[in-house]
Amino acid sequence: DEAGDLIEQVVLHTGDVFICVEGLLHGRRPWREERRLIAFTYASDKAQRPGQAQEDPPPAWVSELSPEQRAVVAPQGRPYAPPILESDGDTVSLREEPGVFHPSIYVRNPDSEIDGQEFYHWDLCGHLVLKGVMDAEWLKATNEAIDQNADLIEVGGDAAKGSTVLAGTGVPSLKGLFDLPEPHAEPFRRMLAHPAVVHRLNWMMGSGFMFRNARAICSVKGTSGHGLHSGSNPARPVGTYVVQNGRTYCEAINVAWQLRDVTEADGGFVCIPGSHKARYPITRNTITCDQTMGLVKHVEMAAGDVAIFLAAAQTHGAYPWRSDIDRRVVLMGYVSRNIA
Repeated sequence: DEAGDLIEQVVLHTGDVFICVEGLLHGRRPWREERRLIAFTYASDKAQRPGQAQEDPPPAWVSELSPEQRAVVAPQGRPYAPPILESDGDTVSLREEPGVFHPSIYVRNPDSEIDGQEFYHWDLCGHLVLKGVMDAEWLKATNEAIDQNADLIEVGGDAAKGSTVLAGTGVPSLKGLFDLPEPHAEPFRRMLAHPAVVHRLNWMMGSGFMFRNARAICSVKGTSGHGLHSGSNPARPVGTYVVQNGRTYCEAINVAWQLRDVTEADGGFVCIPGSHKARYPITRNTITCDQTMGLVKHVEMAAGDVAIFLAAAQTHGAYPWRSDIDRRVVLMGYVSRNIA
C-alpha cells in the first residue's frame, strides 16, 4: 500500500514477450476486461520445486525411521511448506505445523530509529525522497536569496555528453551560498546539518561524515540535461555500496533540496534505481538517454522535498529543463569519514 513508487506495471502489446527471473518480486493486478496471457515457467535441470515428487520410490528403510528422521529424508518430495525440526542441541522435536524456521544471530535494534520502509527503499533503489522538509517561510527566504543574488549566477558548459535528447544551453549555477550577504546565507546554512538529513546520513554512511560542496542549480527553459554518470562499474572506492551486519556503507552522498515543484514534463533529476548494485558497464545509449529501455526514472518532487542519493554509486543525471518556470534545487555533497 505504501510502495506505489517502487511498483512498475510493464505495458505489453499483442505479440510481446516478457521475461523475468523467478526471484523478482512480481504479481498481477485484477483484469478489468477480457485479456489473454499465456505464462510459462522454466527451471534449470538442477532445480526442483518444493512439492515436486521424485520418480524413484523411497528405500525400504525409510519406513523404519522416526517422524523426525523422515522429516529430514523426505523421499517423496516435500510439501510447499516443509516440516520444521527444532532442537536445543540435546533433543529434536517435530512441530505439528509445517513452515519455515531460520534463526538469526541478529536482533532488530528498536533504538536505531531507522524506518524499515525507508531502509528498504534506500537499499533497493539507491535514493530516498523526504517529503515536506522545508516549510513555506523557509522556501520563500531561499528563493528570495537566489533572486537577490542573481547577478552571481554563472552559466557552465553543456552537460549533455553529446546527447541529442539532453541537448541544450549551459547550466546556470549559484555557488558560494554560505558567503552570501545577510540575510541570504542563512536559508542555505540551515540545510548543512538539518536533523532530517543528519538522521538519515548516520545510518546510510555512519557518523563522521563531512560536507564537501554546494551549489544552487537555476536552470532556465532550454537548459541542457546532464548525461548519466556515476555507478558501481568500474569499481572505485568512492563508488562502493555495501550492506554488512545490518548496516549500509557508502562513501559519497548528494542531498538535493527542492525549492520548486518539479514533474517529468518539466525535466530535472533522473536516476537508474538499483544501479548501485550493477555489475556490467552502462551502455552509451543509456548514458545519453537515447535508448533507455525504461531504466531511467524521473523523480517527481514538490517544493520543500529533499532527495538523498548515492553520489558516486548510483547512476544519475538530469533531463533538459522544459518549464517556463526556472528550476531551483540546492545540491549539497557529503563524504564519509573514510574520505573526509
